Amino acid sequence: MEWLVFVVIGLAAGAASGFFGIGGGFLIVPGLMLATGMPLIYAIGTSLVAVGCSSASVTSRVRACTSSNSRAFSMAITAWSANVSISAI
Repeated sequence: MEWLVFVVIGLAAGAASGFFGIGGGFLIVPGLMLATGMPLIYAIGTSLVAVGCSSASVTSRVRACTSSNSRAFSMAITAWSANVSISAI
């Protein structure tokens, strides 16, 4: 029955973020805390990792499909890495 809580929170967060245009982390972090009893700092970290992995995946896919500037791609990856590192502190 615990999985049902995850499904309901996930669907509600997805629907609200899509309908209202708000960020998913705004809803996912409290959802993780509610569903799992996870401390705030771990919920934030989990959300950051999920966003980072999704961003890296999309960036690499766009890079593979287009003839984008390699320097801009390198700068974006560096900025993302710095952001994740600083957020982890």
